[in-house]
Amino acid sequence: MEKFEYQVLEFGKSTFVTLDIKNIQPTLNRLGAEGWEVVSMITINFTDGGTRSIIATLKRKIID
Repeated sequence: MEKFEYQVLEFGKSTFVTLDIKNIQPTLNRLGAEGWEVVSMITINFTDGGTRSIIATLKRKIID
């Protein structure tokens, strides 16, 4: 049976800093090189509809 480990990342969680998409790609590329795979991404929004942050869930296979 395959086993996996998971990691959850939040990008742009500060209410005083604009969400910078340019920071997401290098982080995901680095983690991808370590064997992590993105399985979902969702946005967390302000009540006015603007995006507050992005939550990414990643997984990688555990090798015994």
